[in-house]
Amino acid sequence: MGDYRISAKIRLSIRFDEQGAQRPLQLKAAAQNAQRTTKNLNGVKDPRADLKLVRDADAPPGVSRFILLSSSSVAAIQSSNPGALSSAGGTNLAISRRIPAASQDKMTFEVTVIPHEMSWKKNGIREADRLSAKLFYTDFPFDPRLARSVAWELVLGTVSRDDYAAGTAGETRTLADGSTELRSMIQDSYTDGYGRTRTNVRFQGFVDTWENEWTGDGAVIALEGRDNTQLVIDQQASPKLVIDMGKPIHEAVAQLLSHYPQMEGLSVEYLPPGEVPPVLKNVLATSAHRPNLGPQPSKGTEKLGVWDYVTDVAGAVGHSCRVEGTRVIVQRVRSFVTSASVRRADDPFMTRTGEAGEEIRWRRFLWGRNVAELKTKRNFHPAQTPQNIEVRCFDVSRKKVLVGRFPEKQDRVVYAIPGDAAPDEKWLVKYVGHAGIKDEKMLKRIAQDIYESMGRNELEVELRTPDLSSYAGGDNDPDVLDASVGDTIDVMVAELSEEDDANTQAADQAILSNADRAFRRLTDLGYAKDFCEAFVRASAAAPLVSQFRLTSLEAKWSVGDAGGELELTVGGKNYLEVRNDKISEGDEPNNDPKARKPTSTPQGQQIPDRTAPTVPGSTGSGFI
Repeated sequence: MGDYRISAKIRLSIRFDEQGAQRPLQLKAAAQNAQRTTKNLNGVKDPRADLKLVRDADAPPGVSRFILLSSSSVAAIQSSNPGALSSAGGTNLAISRRIPAASQDKMTFEVTVIPHEMSWKKNGIREADRLSAKLFYTDFPFDPRLARSVAWELVLGTVSRDDYAAGTAGETRTLADGSTELRSMIQDSYTDGYGRTRTNVRFQGFVDTWENEWTGDGAVIALEGRDNTQLVIDQQASPKLVIDMGKPIHEAVAQLLSHYPQMEGLSVEYLPPGEVPPVLKNVLATSAHRPNLGPQPSKGTEKLGVWDYVTDVAGAVGHSCRVEGTRVIVQRVRSFVTSASVRRADDPFMTRTGEAGEEIRWRRFLWGRNVAELKTKRNFHPAQTPQNIEVRCFDVSRKKVLVGRFPEKQDRVVYAIPGDAAPDEKWLVKYVGHAGIKDEKMLKRIAQDIYESMGRNELEVELRTPDLSSYAGGDNDPDVLDASVGDTIDVMVAELSEEDDANTQAADQAILSNADRAFRRLTDLGYAKDFCEAFVRASAAAPLVSQFRLTSLEAKWSVGDAGGELELTVGGKNYLEVRNDKISEGDEPNNDPKARKPTSTPQGQQIPDRTAPTVPGSTGSGFI
């Protein structure tokens, strides 16, 4: 990063606590609550629906996206810019911003601080992203007892050497709202080498804990929090408030969220672009317990969150839900862990050329170039390895047991242990009777999504790198920070040069990747000839995995003498490709209610097949 310096800032939106003057806030909450049919919504629908569903004119081509806005926000936007909600042009980017700068009651204020230390971790689709930071109390002398709630966002990226030098000399820049900041501070957005406007905002969410630490070395403020997933995770579902079965699933989810005022500013969309979202009533029976009747009233301490309800309904039709920034995304697992060479539409990464002139289509991490530490692991625990999945559901209308199985016969996992013990098929059986599914093909899609999401990640890789850009990238292109869960990454070993020591790890890897050299090396080490031959055969049939799907990204940043030091930890898992990646027309029917149920064991009680997969690109299964 010779021409650029790594920089970070945190923007806090702090709502002061009212202390003794709480009555105005209570009156406002009481006025909102008075619109409900009952105070606690026990067993009835919530008729408020304060938020309006506004189609986002700035959504990418082929993407249907709804923004949740209050009536007052819609009126204010239309009065200032009548075309803002009906035409594209960047105006909706500000509309959906989650961090409020101020409030009408003058109790919310926005401040920007430079953290002393920061750790940001991007997790998978089922877990909220997390951010922790430490600030010097002398820079921000604020007591947590003064705040009722705090929203925050992280801005992380690079600052040019000229801007950094100018900022340390006291020069400032003027922002869009008229305020100023030092030129050495990271900007919210920037223009890359291709002339594209890209964002440096990496995280948006809320502070869970605020702790002031007083020690002999001084005072430090420690903040920890989750991203906007917290909004839907922490919200308890209202009994009888249901997802509309007659609307496309993403619109139905948006309509459900519109009943909760704190969801304002979020948007709901369906991916990938161009795909038609399913309508629940077309695949679920009308007598289904959920979602037709909605979440049930809590019993004792048992509570159902909005996110649990939404993901439960989406899962019933083979879909997943996740939150990215202010976007709630509904998508089939198949479409973002597919083996097809397809990049998500909003990924700014572009194809590059390597040192030898090769085309680099994915973010590449090369041991010997831009990787400081590298770990590879294979999980033999059954919970982390491929499992045959069977999904069963009783169709009330036809009085018939429906069965969906995945994968196909030729790709099914076989129970095999060392020795000559006879192999056997083992199955994990899931019951989805509450979903009321009446479409056999939908059952198989659910089985496929379960198989992909929980049983295809036996190979793992973890690496650490000090670079914000992947291999062959430039200082003005921090593309690693733009990576998202499900993106393809290449993890490879650099080619040997004449200067390389023959005893290095790279040299060992190169030797073992060549059949003749591997055979000689193993025999020289004293291994039996038949073992060496089996090793070479297995290596030829299943070359080392080089492509993985991103599962996590963690950035740790601290202020240093050079303007900021960053360490990135990237996690990935393999994608195991099967012959029938997509549901075919010739699916195995197997919908006889008297069909023999396959051997079933609790999750985590089976051992998968350890036979070597075939070479990628062949007609058989293999790794990519």
